[in-house]
Amino acid sequence: MRGRHRHPGRGCVLTEALDLARRHPDPHEEARTLTGFGALALSLGEGEQAIVQATAAVELADRLSSHWVASMAGVILGLAHYFEGRDEEALTCFAGALTHAERDGRPRMLGRPLSCAADVHLRLGRHHEAKLLLHRAVDLVQQGGDAFLSVRSLTRLGTAEEGVGNPDVAIALHRQALFLQRQLLSPLTEPSYAWLEMDIRSRLASACLTAGRMREAHEQFRTVLAVHRTRVRRHRPG
Repeated sequence: MRGRHRHPGRGCVLTEALDLARRHPDPHEEARTLTGFGALALSLGEGEQAIVQATAAVELADRLSSHWVASMAGVILGLAHYFEGRDEEALTCFAGALTHAERDGRPRMLGRPLSCAADVHLRLGRHHEAKLLLHRAVDLVQQGGDAFLSVRSLTRLGTAEEGVGNPDVAIALHRQALFLQRQLLSPLTEPSYAWLEMDIRSRLASACLTAGRMREAHEQFRTVLAVHRTRVRRHRPG
């Protein structure tokens, strides 16, 4: 759900954790570690490997009735399919993750598969379906206190509103997302801060174009480029 990043050394830690869990049988820990492997592979752009690890995690967690792990692994599995362009498979995974999240009962867990499923519907042009899912997701993640997912879901709700013909509503939602990002997140502690800002501003620019606000759209696109240039300079070696 965030931008993909490289995590040097994390794979070694997870390998040791999985080996330990198997040498001293702890199936719950094994399921959690497999989920971590799936997330790591996904962050490195290794979709097929993410699918293998997350599938194993879902199957094991399902047998253990570990609904929290099964939901997390199901979201990772769905994202792997989504990034590979397999939309219907992704929706099936997110539906399964939602079922486990409903059994777990935590609002934060419920919001995650709803928001991810909405991404698929947006890509397929099913804006009404995405809007319904995102309205639920926004309420749930705000209850659960997940600031990043709250901001992310708000701006996607804006895109859904634009898609059903409400560009002014969309603009208001994108601006709310920008405000909450500045209030609730910090570029010092959130590695995807710049990526999220660029995403929101790009969506806001699109809504401004739809509403005929060309000057505002131009300003947003300029800001996206400025954020990108700053991000590149910060990550440039040396």
